[in-house]
Amino acid sequence: MTDAVGVGHAGPAPETETVTVTATREATAPRIVGRAPALAPVTSARTIAREQVLVTGGQLVAGVGNLLFALVMARVLDRREFTELATFLVCYLLLHLPGASFGAASALVPRVAHAVRRRALIIAGAAAVVLVALSPTVASALHQPLAVPLLLAAATPTAALLALERGRLYGTGNLPPLVGSLVAEPAGRLTVGLALAFAFGATGAALGVVLAGYGALAVARRARGGTGEGVVRDLRPHAAVVAFFLLALLQNEDLLLAARLLPAGEAARFAALSTLGGVAAFATATVPLVLLPRVAVDRKAMRVALAVTVAVGGSAVLALVVAGPALVSLAFGPAYSSIQPLAAPYVLAMALLGVVRVVVADATVRSSAKTIVAMLAGAVVLHVTSILVLGRTADAVMVATLVTMGAVTACTATATVVRLPRVVEWRSRIALAGRLPALVPIAGITAGALVVRLLVTRGIWVDEAISVSQAKLPFGVMLERLQIADVHPPLHASLLWGTIRLFGTGELSIRAPSILAGTLVVPMLFVTGRELFDRRTGLVAAAFGAVFPLAIWYSQEARMYALYMLFAIVAIFAQARALRQGQARYWALYGVATAALLWTQYLAVLVVIAQQIVFVAAFVRRRRAREPVGRAVVGWVASLALAALLLVPLLPYLASQLGAYTQRGAGLGAVPAQAGNAVSQQVGLSVYSMIANLVWAVGGYHADDTMEQLAALWPLAMVGALALLGRRRSTATGTLWVLAGVPLVALFAIGLRRPDLFEVRYVAGVVPVLTLLAARATTALAAGRRATRVVAGVLVVVLLGALADQQLNGANPRLYDFRGAVREVSAQAGPGDHVLYNPVYLEAVVHYYGPELHLVPVGDWRAVADSRGRVFVIGSFFDKRDISARTGAVLAKLERTRRLVATFRRPQIRVWVFE
Repeated sequence: MTDAVGVGHAGPAPETETVTVTATREATAPRIVGRAPALAPVTSARTIAREQVLVTGGQLVAGVGNLLFALVMARVLDRREFTELATFLVCYLLLHLPGASFGAASALVPRVAHAVRRRALIIAGAAAVVLVALSPTVASALHQPLAVPLLLAAATPTAALLALERGRLYGTGNLPPLVGSLVAEPAGRLTVGLALAFAFGATGAALGVVLAGYGALAVARRARGGTGEGVVRDLRPHAAVVAFFLLALLQNEDLLLAARLLPAGEAARFAALSTLGGVAAFATATVPLVLLPRVAVDRKAMRVALAVTVAVGGSAVLALVVAGPALVSLAFGPAYSSIQPLAAPYVLAMALLGVVRVVVADATVRSSAKTIVAMLAGAVVLHVTSILVLGRTADAVMVATLVTMGAVTACTATATVVRLPRVVEWRSRIALAGRLPALVPIAGITAGALVVRLLVTRGIWVDEAISVSQAKLPFGVMLERLQIADVHPPLHASLLWGTIRLFGTGELSIRAPSILAGTLVVPMLFVTGRELFDRRTGLVAAAFGAVFPLAIWYSQEARMYALYMLFAIVAIFAQARALRQGQARYWALYGVATAALLWTQYLAVLVVIAQQIVFVAAFVRRRRAREPVGRAVVGWVASLALAALLLVPLLPYLASQLGAYTQRGAGLGAVPAQAGNAVSQQVGLSVYSMIANLVWAVGGYHADDTMEQLAALWPLAMVGALALLGRRRSTATGTLWVLAGVPLVALFAIGLRRPDLFEVRYVAGVVPVLTLLAARATTALAAGRRATRVVAGVLVVVLLGALADQQLNGANPRLYDFRGAVREVSAQAGPGDHVLYNPVYLEAVVHYYGPELHLVPVGDWRAVADSRGRVFVIGSFFDKRDISARTGAVLAKLERTRRLVATFRRPQIRVWVFE
């Protein structure tokens, strides 16, 4: 019997019966073929929710029980025995890693549990025999006693059988015994395991874990349930097996790789972090398995499963955002306080994994499982690759995991959503309007840009740490401090102030505004390129902007330059659209964007001046062509009036900061070494300086020797420019040359009086303009779409190579590894030790990474010269003679009373250790 929702008959059916499930509102849904389903369609969302809450509650109880067992063992056993037990538990987890995939198969097809039980037992028995035979070798490799591999061999049969039996209970809807099986395992550990631990130590505790697994298997095995086929796709459950196995890899591979790749201290930090993340991952693990047999017969099951997953995962994230320090201290003690900023982002990653599992469960039944499996396989590769590239610290592994989970969530959700009937209809309507072909690639390019910007390989540096320390102040105090001690407008500082109070001071949190702004530049490049030229140029500009090294650099820095680029490209788009269409909303958008530029960076006035030149040139050109200009001039004046009105509150800050800057002068000593310094300043400001800044704007920051080689190629650039002279240049291209050239030339003129201001970051608004020019040159010189794709692809690869060199080359003068240096000092420093730092503005960044350190500015070295503890000296910016000389003088004085016992380097940082 079939109804509009699904299969309405729950009883047995003849062997030859075939049931086709359709949905009246889902004409595009896949065909579902099988015998009579084990479950009847459920029409009550409350009933579905009750099922999910029941099983999730059992899972939570099991998780708390297992955690309690570990905590009790940590107190009952000595350190050596607890390490032995912990090693056993990790290996036990690995044995059960494929379990979720087998459980998914039998949840979809309960008969699978009966059909493959004997085969699984034979394979498991053979594996156990092999493990017993190799137990001496395994014990030696694990540096553990022989009992560990022998007990693992004894536990091997439960790995697949327990997952199969529990999956059968999911598939048949027999949930109370399932919950009993979930709870039986920690109950056995806390009773039998605890008793055996008192009697036989770690070996007894491990034996208790094995017996508890068999107890849970017995509870699940005794429960009766149907063995019908259930609800099966025509692809059978193989896709679900592969998909859930890949999900298990995604959940656990970061911990395994971290234990292998990271130093002992960082591996321990990540292990603690993984324990917190495991709470969210473990708590939602049962939701997709409850969903699998329901999703084909009732669409409400998917909505309920998502709601439960989001509620559980969101609660975990919210708890860490609100009470992170207290929870971390309660769980791990003060020794692991440094993981607190990482806790909420990592738990968010595991919560996203829970959402992915629900989406995958739905996709394996309803949509193309092959697509989902391919996406998950790609996510596994991305996860492993990003950890191998970034995995030097626990922070880097966390970022790699968060990026991967965010990417796979977006991809799998999109793949599912686009197949919904209403979305299919919406796509058809958009396709008829001719817009869909542009939406799909630009969405993919933007997602790729976000992923690249989230893969931050460097720690924060001086300016970022100063911004964070200012943003920690009360809002009014922060604004007062900016007026007397800073030279930048307060917009970015205000955004950072709010971000810190919402998400904390972790590296990813403080960089979130810049990452978001830098990502939004990419679609704005597309719409601006399309407005000025055509769709093809817009897509090439977006592709270039996604990987432009300098755009990524400042998208990963907790400063205002990514906002600067975003507001600049918004202003250019608004200007082009206002001149072309003359609508009031675009004039208003231009006025707001102009004001936002100046609220972000005062030197953005150079970009604004260039845009006014473009306006005047456009009006003159129209007047010569005898076209009306009156309305356009009125709109222009109105937009400038709106910008001026929005800038009125900024004037007091500008006056105060300008006065303070003038009094301090240009030689502040607080300006970092410029990338390519050997090129740009070898003869003062010159053509080489301009070339170096252009190279940075296009190719990013690189080592001095690389910059010398690139700057030496400037005659070739002139030849290329001459080759373009004979080509026809459009008005839009001329506009972009004005928008790029005027700010750079003006900055050069300013730099003649204030050399500290001559740097491309102060005119970061030209970076999107250069991107558009590069895209236009590509589409103009390449004949046809295929040639454009080839040329653009080659240039993207070149930009990626430049990006890799910029991000990973330790010789890049812009890379300051304060994170690595300070954390190594923190690992060595004791309670009575002191840390001297030079120059004085290193205090904020050293305190950020080492809040527990006793910091002393190098000028007060006498206060620690006679102390009993060790003295660490952290120095940087040695390209400045006064800093280098002062550091050397203090080191010489310390050597008179102390012994230099160690020294080590990090990019642009050096540390000396005295006893």
